[in-house]
Amino acid sequence: MTFSGATTITILDPTCGSGAFLFAALNILEPLYEACIERMEQFTAETPRRYKFFHEVLARVNSEEHPNLQYYIYKTIILNNLYGVDIMHEAVEIAKLRLFLKMVDAVDMNLRKPNFGLEPLPDIDFNIRAGNTLVGFATEAEFKNAVKSIEPLFAPKIIKDFEDEFRITATAFKRFQDVQLITDKGEDTHKKAKAELQTRLAALNEKLNVYLASTYEIDKNKFSDEKKFNKKYEEWHSSHQPFHWFAEFYEIINGSGGFDVIIGNPPYVEYAKVNNIYKIKNYLTEKCGNLYAYATERSITILTLNGKFGFIMPLSSVSTPRMENLTKLYVQNKLQLHLSFYAGDSNPSMLFNGVKSQLSIHLISKNHNGKVCTTNYIRWFDEYRNNLFSNLVLVEQKIQNLIFNKISSNIENGILEKLKLQKHSVANCFIKQSKNILYYRNASGSYYRLFLTNQPILFINDKPSISTTLKDIYLIFEKEIFHCLFSSSLFHWFWTVLSDNYHITKKEFLNFYFEYNTLAPEFKNNLMYLSRILMTDFDKNSKYRIEKDNRSGLERKVQIFEPRKSKPIIDEIDKILAKHYGFTEEELDFIINYDIKYRMGKALFGEDESEAEDE
Repeated sequence: MTFSGATTITILDPTCGSGAFLFAALNILEPLYEACIERMEQFTAETPRRYKFFHEVLARVNSEEHPNLQYYIYKTIILNNLYGVDIMHEAVEIAKLRLFLKMVDAVDMNLRKPNFGLEPLPDIDFNIRAGNTLVGFATEAEFKNAVKSIEPLFAPKIIKDFEDEFRITATAFKRFQDVQLITDKGEDTHKKAKAELQTRLAALNEKLNVYLASTYEIDKNKFSDEKKFNKKYEEWHSSHQPFHWFAEFYEIINGSGGFDVIIGNPPYVEYAKVNNIYKIKNYLTEKCGNLYAYATERSITILTLNGKFGFIMPLSSVSTPRMENLTKLYVQNKLQLHLSFYAGDSNPSMLFNGVKSQLSIHLISKNHNGKVCTTNYIRWFDEYRNNLFSNLVLVEQKIQNLIFNKISSNIENGILEKLKLQKHSVANCFIKQSKNILYYRNASGSYYRLFLTNQPILFINDKPSISTTLKDIYLIFEKEIFHCLFSSSLFHWFWTVLSDNYHITKKEFLNFYFEYNTLAPEFKNNLMYLSRILMTDFDKNSKYRIEKDNRSGLERKVQIFEPRKSKPIIDEIDKILAKHYGFTEEELDFIINYDIKYRMGKALFGEDESEAEDE
């Protein structure tokens, strides 16, 4: 990276909160800046007359106005590289304060110097902004389309006038930034440049807000009473807090085509919780129903053509049916994806302390080659935490039916392809009513999928009852065959690869292929036998738990299962299924030993440990 390249790269956190990601970006950029400056000093020392630009840069770097090199680097990065937006005004102020404290910490105060040797802190009011990331015109094209639909006859003239204002405002912003990096301009020049920028931005935003409000049916021409319009408009403006990206950062969005890097951890908030406060419009991902999906779409819109994007999101972002439009967004834009997936809820560890959710990290390059690489579903023990990211293994996969599988080896790709050779999914074997019934819990344990041929024991105040958490499957064919199939390590692996790693849903059944009619008679007989043996073993190893509800006075006696103790029987089931699907010895070995150290725990080493599965 060259010094000029470092000073022009733009890094955005669109939901920056208190600035944790911007702070991390600052720490990454600082040694890069320092390395560039050291190299420039070496070049100018060796050939003093050759590198005019380097001399100019070093003159600014070594100015006596700067307390030290580190302070100059921090100040330059904060002004030129870092940008953030958040709907919470208090969070924005905290983010700015954290960056300021970082600069102050780099300076040893000198009581003999004016202002104790501290250079005036930069003004980053226009870098870190308050506003609603999801509401407002993201691009100039969005604004022009709105104008054309609202005032089609006058659109060309209106757009031309706005374009002139955009350019003037962008120039004012650049002038404001430059003034802060030139130490001999004085405080009055800085105040004048800021006042000009504030005035222009306020006037521009007010005009843009009027057009945006019209798309929300708040059009002045449709109100007979101006006071009613003004009240309605003010209420809308206060609740929606619009932020017009292309106007606030015109030189970046229009001049450079967008931000070079976008990073963050967007809010995991259901849209239903905020849509009584503000409404979003024109999002492909609206049906996803969560703000993190909208923040992702907005970020991709304002990312430059060759930009890089990195978000931490829930695992469900690419694993649940309602997030299909988010995966569609990725596929339609032919984004290059690197997706990694992490266990949560202490199974056996979690990515961040206190965050129990399963997570995924989306690293995206907007270069339109459509290549998708993924990891498997990663589990780890606490002592392995420091080596987690350095040992990630990703494998390229073909995307079909908008499904991103959690796999990291060609063996897994091979197993998936052999599953797809079967003509029908297991869902074709389901029926609305039948005597062949399997029982299961929608949210089963982390390491085993628990399916039962008999209802588990449940007593409420000593009276037999049926668990409300229990679901059932009615089958056309023998339930024992499917009991083995769903209890297998093969199905556990497949569920882990495809699901949100919490729920068992229709999606997993629709995509798990199994051809009953081609199952050899001897395989059927063996599976029927193993199903009976497995259920006997489940019951033998089960325990009973007494639960008391002090408020209602109810006492529940619940049958708890320990499927880990039945793993040898499950292995025999997988051996039969491997023959049916035509797996190689290597593929069978992979399935039987999949996640073995977590699924077996201490029992793998002959120590006693149990993992219970409810009802």
